[in-house]
Amino acid sequence: MIAVVGALPLEIRRGAEVTAAGLLDGLAARGIPARHVLVQDEEALADALERADVIALLDLRGAHAELVQVARIAASRARLALLFHGYPFCAVATRQCQPCGLRHGCRTSDRVAIYRRLAARADLISYLSPLHRQASEEFVGAFPEVTVVAPDALVDALAALAARPRAVHPPPPQLGRVLLYTHHLGLGDSVNLISFARALAQAADQVTWLAPQRHLPLLERQVPGALTAAADRADLDLERTRHDVIIEVSIRAADAFAGDIADDRWIQLCLEWQPSPVSSMHENFLALLARAGIPFAPVRPLLHLEPEAEARASEALAAAGIRPAEHLVVGLHPGAGQPGKRWALDRFCQLAARLREEHGARLVIAGGPGEDALVDAVALPGDVVSRAAPLPELAALLARCAAFVSSDSGLMHIAGAAGVPTLGIYGPTSERIWRAPHALAAAVPAIDESGRRARSLDLVSVDDVARGVAALLERVAAEPPDDADRLYRFHPGAVREPSGWRLPGGAAIAVDGPDVVAEVATAAAAPRPWRELTGLFDAELIEVLAAAHFLAPLWWRA
Repeated sequence: MIAVVGALPLEIRRGAEVTAAGLLDGLAARGIPARHVLVQDEEALADALERADVIALLDLRGAHAELVQVARIAASRARLALLFHGYPFCAVATRQCQPCGLRHGCRTSDRVAIYRRLAARADLISYLSPLHRQASEEFVGAFPEVTVVAPDALVDALAALAARPRAVHPPPPQLGRVLLYTHHLGLGDSVNLISFARALAQAADQVTWLAPQRHLPLLERQVPGALTAAADRADLDLERTRHDVIIEVSIRAADAFAGDIADDRWIQLCLEWQPSPVSSMHENFLALLARAGIPFAPVRPLLHLEPEAEARASEALAAAGIRPAEHLVVGLHPGAGQPGKRWALDRFCQLAARLREEHGARLVIAGGPGEDALVDAVALPGDVVSRAAPLPELAALLARCAAFVSSDSGLMHIAGAAGVPTLGIYGPTSERIWRAPHALAAAVPAIDESGRRARSLDLVSVDDVARGVAALLERVAAEPPDDADRLYRFHPGAVREPSGWRLPGGAAIAVDGPDVVAEVATAAAAPRPWRELTGLFDAELIEVLAAAHFLAPLWWRA
């Protein structure tokens, strides 16, 4: 079986997807089993890595944890064909170095190292032109014996690869006993390290995570099989004797352990220097393991919530008359760990008023230690207020929100890791590196009059953030909900036309044959839970109708 792996559906019809569609048609005509696999589909990708005779790899740029997926594919036993359509080993995907934060340091970067290993492992490398080949080989190296340019017979080449035995690779490195020593970190930093710690736990015999004391209530029990303890009380000389590898993470190099660390078992990482300026923090850390040759399935940091905390969160919302299945619940955090990262309080108050008025939102106003005055300034009667709550309870409360809005703060990262779409307001920090760990993580960055990225949050207006919230809610309404009890109804303005259905805004769905959409319209004329609709009708149909806003949450205001 041949798996053609890419990051985008074939319907996108870009160059790589056109190539993939042609390959699949050609292989089918030859009677050779082949299928297209989206790298985001973990079940399909894992099956391809296990069973495929050949993996034909397209462009994976834009996929979550792209470098980790590339390293997994390089470690598979399938024969490997690289169908390069651009420069995926280039951080900004243009090879124009001026806008790139790596500033010519790319040849030593994780990205180039991982793609170089991929190319060395390949059985076939295809380039679009001699110039494309020359420019690419500057980065990934030259392998003339397996390289072709603008080939006309890719189907024949893949068929020949499929007839060869699967490859055999040496086993991945064993890490033994690992100490993850993290200190002088913010709350959001610790949250973003959860996926890294979980990947370590899969690759190591034992992981001990020493973390800031105040973060432990949230972090303990997040990494199965790992031990957690307070970094503040650690005897590092003793811990060195107990572990084979020590990975130390701090924000600045000046905060790193000052002891004698003259052995290569102690790895020091500083957050102020990120290996990629276009990837999020958790993706950059996962890429470190990928570069080390450790294959694993990448996941976003996702918090496991405690049942007792979830029950208390439900009680708090119920006491305020808030029903998440029916109401739009939006979380707000008017604070931040550093004053320079905090959007103006009066603007948060204006935003809260607009959310209540324009969207009918019910608000959860949350704050951390020392932020009671900020919370009280924004909150009104009827809002749910959380003042420096224990972190597990705070996470469970934020998880009840449909969206969360804040400056770049630890609470924003908790919300994202609790499964909540977020909107971050960014000034001095990067919205790319420090975005929340959620697939629907939007940003409103500070932009000056010339259109350039700026550092001052004074440049971010209430209108800017209100537009960002509206756009985020539109995306949230179009996605399948995490809460299957959320109520949905058919759009009352939808009109049946001879060719199908149309919304006032112009969205249309063609109907050829039995009108199943009419059946959905009848069933959802009154609000129904998502789980009922997907039980009555094909789940894919319900998802398509929601994506087009023919079906929408009860709170949605088009």
